[in-house]
Amino acid sequence: MFQLPKGLMEGICSMVGSAIGAGDVKLGKQISEITFVISWGLCLLQSLVVCYFREDVASLFVQDETT
Repeated sequence: MFQLPKGLMEGICSMVGSAIGAGDVKLGKQISEITFVISWGLCLLQSLVVCYFREDVASLFVQDETT
């Protein structure tokens, strides 16, 4: 669940570092702000999916048919 936002943030860290290294701090800030919003959106979406399909997700890990 956390791999998608984590991978996104690692890639964006590289982009922000490149922008700052090139002397464009404004672009680095814009990239980080946009990514922050996208990352929170992905986390919210994943949370809603898990809450909505919680029985299905739990059944992936439990073999007992009575639960």
